[in-house]
Amino acid sequence: MGLNKSVNFSIAKLLKEKEFNEPCSLMYDEYGVLNGTKLGMHSKPNDYGKYSAPTIAEVIMWLYEKYGVWIWVAGYKRKNNRTYFDYYFSIDKLNQKASNFFSSPTEAYLAGIEYYLKKI
Repeated sequence: MGLNKSVNFSIAKLLKEKEFNEPCSLMYDEYGVLNGTKLGMHSKPNDYGKYSAPTIAEVIMWLYEKYGVWIWVAGYKRKNNRTYFDYYFSIDKLNQKASNFFSSPTEAYLAGIEYYLKKI
């Protein structure tokens, strides 16, 4: 899944508030149910109950193109009886790093996107 996974419903609602207006193949309805759409459709600010569900990668590129911000994720190797990774996000424009760790890169990207959308 990773970066080709659609954003969650709460991020989709934030994107609509921030006037994300790019074609997507998936859309959430007002109840947070993910549905397919006709190719190239997107929600518009006045489309009540429809929320575009872009992929994480599409949102990262949109944020870069519209706001000049780059969100990236890195892993942190920890040792505690066994070796495993925790992941964190970083937002270059804000010089901001996550204050906590996430269990997967996807989780860290979603957290970084949500953090930035709430700041702008």
